Amino acid sequence: MVTMDYSFGNPMQFVINCEGAGFGAAWSFGITYIIWRIQDAIWPGGVRVTPKEEEIGLDLAQVGERAYSQFAE
Repeated sequence: MVTMDYSFGNPMQFVINCEGAGFGAAWSFGITYIIWRIQDAIWPGGVRVTPKEEEIGLDLAQVGERAYSQFAE
């Protein structure tokens, strides 16, 4: 019978893999944040919609169609 405990294999490889996963997550977050800030600076209203567009509904304000019209009153 083979026991599979925490000493099985190379524990340092687990640390290296965790560092790689952490670096990948930090890189993805950082690049996404930079892209978001660039978009926010380029577009006049930023990346958020106006309160008026939110009130109307983004389907009508952004696309020009009413979503789920079969449920409208």
